[in-house]
Amino acid sequence: MNVLVTGATGFIGSHLVDRLLDCPEPSHVTCYVRPSSNITYLRHLLVNYRFDLEHLETYDIIYHLAGVMGNKLSIKTHREVHNEMTRTIVYKLQPNQKFIFMSTAYVQNSKLLTPYELTKYEGETITKNLCKNYTIVRPAIVYGPRDMKLLPLFRWIKILGWLYPTMGKAKINPTFVDDVVSTLVETGLSEQIPSHNGTITVAGEEISVTDFIKTIVEALGKRPPWIRLPVLFKQDFFNNDRTYNSDIHHLTPLEKGLKETIDWYKTYNYL
Repeated sequence: MNVLVTGATGFIGSHLVDRLLDCPEPSHVTCYVRPSSNITYLRHLLVNYRFDLEHLETYDIIYHLAGVMGNKLSIKTHREVHNEMTRTIVYKLQPNQKFIFMSTAYVQNSKLLTPYELTKYEGETITKNLCKNYTIVRPAIVYGPRDMKLLPLFRWIKILGWLYPTMGKAKINPTFVDDVVSTLVETGLSEQIPSHNGTITVAGEEISVTDFIKTIVEALGKRPPWIRLPVLFKQDFFNNDRTYNSDIHHLTPLEKGLKETIDWYKTYNYL
């Protein structure tokens, strides 16, 4: 199986490459990277690299995980990656090639709040309109080893102990990275995961942000809170519900996923 992965240097993408190489019938993996990409997680792996998106007909499966996230980035930057790159790829695909687009469960919200959510929704539309053989994978909020987005929250709890906000009313579905990667691999290689109109949502068990933070506190061995701070930042995370029905079940328990995440942070001196 000849596979191309975009976004291979990132959090989820690097785990996907690891898993593809460990499959019973190993894939020949090529990683699309920029010259400036940090290939730390790939350097020790037997993969090929390419710096362009020409001549894609040699690949059986293309995983398009490349993405940007950040409200400080312009909508133009988001569209260049989530829309224009997607369009460039699908225009070149043959009917027998499989295209797997990494989106987000957030596109199911009644109101798209960020450039990331909006352009991922647009990327889905491009995929559905231009590609015949596709699957769209929509993970909820993803955590795990190599994740840097939620690391500040773990650090904050470790430093402040019981002084952290527990007033967030939102409910979320923390989803362990291994479960997202398993879905991607099985979708591409086994074809045994049923999709709903070409989409698959992967979402961990629903939990309130307050209980999520309490679980992190317990995993870090900190005291339970008795002083509750108001939410002064990341208002959308603490106060807006982001819950979804998962198409994938029997996912990693939160306690187990957090332990693996914290162990990795500690091993590499992030915590």
